[in-house]
Amino acid sequence: MDNEAVLNQLTALYEKQKQLAKSAGQRKGQKPQQKATRAELINQFSFHAAAQIPPSHSVVRQTVIGYAYPPCTVPLADLEPITINELELETVHRGRVLVVRTLGYPSRIQAVQNAIEDSEGSVDRLAVYNFDMRLRPEQILPKGQLLAVKEPYYKVTADGAPMVRVDHPSDFVILRPEDSAIPLQLRPKLLELVDSPSAWKAKGNAAFKARDYRGAIELYSNGIEFDQTNPTCHQEKEGSTHLLQLDMYRNRAQANINLGRYEAALADAEASIISSDDLASGEAGLVNSNVKAFYRAGIAAYHLQSYDKAQQMFESILKIAPMDSDAQRELQRVRRRLVEQSMGAYDFEEMIECAMTVDKRLDVADFKANVTVQKTVDRGHGLFATKAIKAGELVLVEKALFVAFNTDEGADQSVIMNLNTGVMSVGTHPTRLVGAVHKMLHSPKLAEAFSHLYDGGYEPRGVQVVDGVVAVDTFQVEAALDFNGFGLPSDPTAVDRDMADQATSSTGVWMTSSFINHDCIGNAARSFMGDVMVIRATKDLEKGDEILMRYKNSDDDIESFQKTVLSSWKFTCSCALCTAEAKTPEPQRQRRLELIKEARAFLQANQISEQYPPTPVLITKAEQLRAKIEASYGQAQFKNLPRQGLQDLSLWICTAHILGAQHKVQTAAAAVLRDLGFMISIKKNKVSIERTNCRMDMSGIYAGMYLAVSYYRKGQNEVGKQLERFTMEMYETIHGCMLGFEEKFGVIKG
Repeated sequence: MDNEAVLNQLTALYEKQKQLAKSAGQRKGQKPQQKATRAELINQFSFHAAAQIPPSHSVVRQTVIGYAYPPCTVPLADLEPITINELELETVHRGRVLVVRTLGYPSRIQAVQNAIEDSEGSVDRLAVYNFDMRLRPEQILPKGQLLAVKEPYYKVTADGAPMVRVDHPSDFVILRPEDSAIPLQLRPKLLELVDSPSAWKAKGNAAFKARDYRGAIELYSNGIEFDQTNPTCHQEKEGSTHLLQLDMYRNRAQANINLGRYEAALADAEASIISSDDLASGEAGLVNSNVKAFYRAGIAAYHLQSYDKAQQMFESILKIAPMDSDAQRELQRVRRRLVEQSMGAYDFEEMIECAMTVDKRLDVADFKANVTVQKTVDRGHGLFATKAIKAGELVLVEKALFVAFNTDEGADQSVIMNLNTGVMSVGTHPTRLVGAVHKMLHSPKLAEAFSHLYDGGYEPRGVQVVDGVVAVDTFQVEAALDFNGFGLPSDPTAVDRDMADQATSSTGVWMTSSFINHDCIGNAARSFMGDVMVIRATKDLEKGDEILMRYKNSDDDIESFQKTVLSSWKFTCSCALCTAEAKTPEPQRQRRLELIKEARAFLQANQISEQYPPTPVLITKAEQLRAKIEASYGQAQFKNLPRQGLQDLSLWICTAHILGAQHKVQTAAAAVLRDLGFMISIKKNKVSIERTNCRMDMSGIYAGMYLAVSYYRKGQNEVGKQLERFTMEMYETIHGCMLGFEEKFGVIKG
């Protein structure tokens, strides 16, 4: 199916969803007209999800983001119970909580669904969206699970039947059998009596061994709190109970680490450190317990990029256990991160090799020492240089908050339809949304940092921790991702134009990089190595300069480009290039667009190969076409500015001369660089490059090497060396490092 057919199909799907939402909205406040019976629901969810036969072909998963509503920010204990029969359609029931038990086995399409029953025996369906993608359906809604839906949203589905829908993960609460929120009718007939901290620890250990880390956390928490709520528990010795609590803090820290809840893990691990007074008792095993506590605190701090604290923890281990090999290994690792964080000293080639062969999610530190976030005069916040940065030097290296790689879900395709914005996206956007939400669910600090990203003015805003988790608003997260997401190539060595516009691209969000504002020329360029973004300066920067990058390549069709920028990012670009385009008379711009279209057709039909070099007649035709396009750029408006409609054709001409008229190479190569905004001047063996308005592109790298080789061949080695260094700098800026340069340009250089 071609792209146009796919677009038409998706547009039809989106229009259908809009009509369904409109029709459902007309039933707001009503009771459902049709509901499935208990027998029908049990039959629908009667077999285990693991027994479902997977499709033999790729699946297109549709995620419809309905009209926004905020998550519940009221503690569970303060909500009033509601039953299924009290629910009203298309309504978020504020101040209420629905407590239910699942009846069947869960199924998953885009949401995880199961049948539920309440304390009155009434039944319905429950759908949980935006769940942790690492979990299987039976880990979300297993049969017989007791749970609470805070401020339940009851809505009409595409089949006309009702359903309780959960959009915000914090609105979905798994309940323990003994939880006081559970009505008597739903409580288990028998409850195991747990009457001591040691018993809770044993249950927690059993859950941990079974890899039920969420359950283990709950059980350890019960054991830690047992003393406070059960003063008669002192059947065990006071000192022994205290050490048992520390054991459970320590074990809970490991369970939190396994779930990626590093802030909670660090707090637990530090709380589990045995004091010097207790160590003085000489009880066997206490030193080893502290080794575990320090180690888990170090690992948690490491993942929070608190490398100083991590170093402190591993060094604390070596003070009491000098030969501990795990601490020695981790200390070496954290010291490497500290060097990266403070100095920006990375092994980029190793990073690319790892991204290509081992894991795209790299183990590196952020380097942010050269930048700071500040308010701009007219564009909200921006990123600014804290020191002078030379062209080609690092501006920023940042690991993503989350990346959804296009290889994560195999051959399946996903489409996300946002009814709030009217935007439809094909690719990895749904996975990126869920990944970002769950990164913040147990990390208040991360959620607070994310809340500062531009989201188009979404209301309400703010970060609240409720019932032990962050009440993450998935609609606000998606709004922020729409403005701050990046597309990246799955191949770390690839250099693709407008990768974010490709439906098959991987997508991610980088917190600090998101503050960089757009400029069609810019002064920095980004590259990707796995989930790490590397940003280098394209020209010399002074302290206090704002860092600017292209969100997408500008188009010679300025009206189309401005419409895209306005619809995607809510601003109109007024950079020097767009200003020059706006000053160009409309007939002149239209004539240029026609010529550029002709040039692209020419390049497609006449690709150059060494075996079949182009004829002089063909080269002349290309040069004449180039002259016409060049004339369409006004000399006054585009003085020293890039002329992107020329660069590909100019490179074709330059390459043609490399294979034939060598004496024309210098002029042709300089023309390519001029088209990119590089003004080259060579006097007395000294190369001067004016790059105020330069734009980096692979065509410039080829042209730079062609130019260097031409001077080498004339015996002007000093000029050749300067041009070669300049070209290598361009290559490193675009690719992030020099990996692959020799393979691509060794023959040309030789």
